[in-house]
Amino acid sequence: MNKKSTVNGARRKEESIHFYIYNKVSYIGHNSYLQCAAYWKPNKLPTSTTIGYIAMPSSRLLFFLLFLCFFCTQLSCTKTEVQALLAWRSSLKHPGCLTQMWTSNNISTDPCQWEGINCNEAGSIISLSISGCQIDGTLDKFNFSSFPNLTTLLMDHNENLHGGIPKEIGTLHNLQDLYLSFNNLVGEIPVTISNLSNLEHLDLSCNQLTGAIPNAILNISSLHSLDLGHNNLTGQIPKTIGNLINLEELHLGTNYINGAIPREIEHLTKLTSLYLYENELSGQIPLEIGNMTELHFAILHNNKLQGSIPATIAQLPNLSYLDLTNNQLNGTVTPYLGNNSNLVEIDLSNNNFVGTLPPLLCRRGKLNYLWAANNSFNSLLPITLKNCSSLYELHLDNNNIRADVSQTLGEHSNLLFIDLSQNRFYGRLPSNLGGNILSLSMEGNEISGQIPVGFLNMTHILGELNLNHNRLRGDIPKELTDSTSLVILNLSNNNFSSLPLIQGIT
Repeated sequence: MNKKSTVNGARRKEESIHFYIYNKVSYIGHNSYLQCAAYWKPNKLPTSTTIGYIAMPSSRLLFFLLFLCFFCTQLSCTKTEVQALLAWRSSLKHPGCLTQMWTSNNISTDPCQWEGINCNEAGSIISLSISGCQIDGTLDKFNFSSFPNLTTLLMDHNENLHGGIPKEIGTLHNLQDLYLSFNNLVGEIPVTISNLSNLEHLDLSCNQLTGAIPNAILNISSLHSLDLGHNNLTGQIPKTIGNLINLEELHLGTNYINGAIPREIEHLTKLTSLYLYENELSGQIPLEIGNMTELHFAILHNNKLQGSIPATIAQLPNLSYLDLTNNQLNGTVTPYLGNNSNLVEIDLSNNNFVGTLPPLLCRRGKLNYLWAANNSFNSLLPITLKNCSSLYELHLDNNNIRADVSQTLGEHSNLLFIDLSQNRFYGRLPSNLGGNILSLSMEGNEISGQIPVGFLNMTHILGELNLNHNRLRGDIPKELTDSTSLVILNLSNNNFSSLPLIQGIT
């Protein structure tokens, strides 16, 4: 073989190598890359040292072409995003603040400079916030697939944003935060939301959504918070709720959800807030709730829950707020309730509890609110309540508690509201209740004796005093009749020497 043929053979081999590289670039797998590579295709196959007039070895050529493809793709992506935003805005009946937020003098306007939009370094939109924008329209014309890099979508607090949630929302594969709350959205929650495998925060609360909670969305194990509250959802809580192992906040309140609380809830070991109030939940509170050791808020009021409070609830070291009011719970309350070291508020009102209140209440000295009204508690109050200086409110009305009121109440320096009415308290009024009480009601008991002088230290701010239907006697103190703060004073049905007419008091 002569020298010329050797050179030509080498060149053909080299050209075939570059042809392979060229095709490798052309078929990376995305149409935009294919278009980008085709745009730079020379009239003849490049040599090892030239592309046009630029000398470049094959490895650098590959890198250069890839860079151009990426750059070209991002420009195309940004243009597509702008077109999608402006097209959706045009579809709205009233665009609200979008008229000022999104400027559209020409299609090349940089959306990264628009209010409510953040972009990545390549100029593609990653965050879109139009909360409280007074939008009037639907999401039907919003082209979700035009935003492949979107991680945050905030469209909450637009009360005239109506219609359904399009199933195309499931194309936002990189989405982490989705807030569509406080709108007027209707229809069912699209199953395609389950495609958002990176989603961390989902808030669809305060809409008019209907149907059951889709099983599929409970497979998004990346979720940290899920808020579907204040809608018209029906059906039961799916057992797949236990798949949300990273969930910290669960809000399902104010819906029409029925059935039992699934035991699988025990797998939510990171949960801090459990809001299931104002539904139609029935059955017992599962024992497994005791495994949710990070729980701070257990708000289950206004349901149809039955049975007793599980003793395991006293094992929750971080429990701060327990609200079980307006259910059908019964039996005695576990004596260990109150052993929770951070317990601040307990509401057991409007159930069918019997026996005594837990003896450990306020043992830790942090209890601020205790409601246990409208039950059938009938025994002495725990000694820990007598000098519970952290209490702000104490509501034990409409029970059958038989106790000496002077031994029940001590000096409560922070107490603002006391209601012990409709029980069987007896004895004399305590003289050291504290001077910050705004409302005191003890009607319908068996309290006797006179109103003590020390009892009147609070009359400078006391707005309501109800001692109706007791066995009090003697004169009514002048401090009461001269009080400028009292709005409601009821001393009737006692044995006072006289009952003066007090101007300006009901």
